[in-house]
Amino acid sequence: RTNVDAVASGRLTVGAATLTGASVSLESSGEFTIGTKAALTANNLTLGGSAIHFADADSGLTGLVLTPELRASLSRAKALTLRTSGVIDFADGEYQFGDLTLAAPGLALANANDGAVRIVADDLRFDTGAAATAACGASGSLACGAGRLTIDTRTATFGDGVLHTYGAG
Repeated sequence: RTNVDAVASGRLTVGAATLTGASVSLESSGEFTIGTKAALTANNLTLGGSAIHFADADSGLTGLVLTPELRASLSRAKALTLRTSGVIDFADGEYQFGDLTLAAPGLALANANDGAVRIVADDLRFDTGAAATAACGASGSLACGAGRLTIDTRTATFGDGVLHTYGAG
């Protein structure tokens, strides 16, 4: 195509809002911010972004940053789906959920040298439907690392595709 105007990526910002329902879905391929005063209450909650980070603060990260305040709100959902075409990265710590679906081609430890991440979920589903990411250590990829990733779940289901882990050795 020719003479096509460039379109800026979208921006989704949820401020001091209360979103309640049986199912709530918020997704953005561009910037995605959920404020610390937002209340998300749903049995089934889906959040999707260009990147997803579990971190203590947004610290200039792009995409959806799940801070401790936001994670406390998310933990009330019976079923939580996190969807990204990139990698979901986790700061050191333990993360507890009800039913959890991680729809991403990879999981990463933010502290790849000696980090420790524990994901606790009733039922955990890995759905890697997006294009596969490169294996750790490959050119342009995230490091393999020597951290520890622990999955503690009653049941684990793996969908189609390849799930890579980064930072865990």
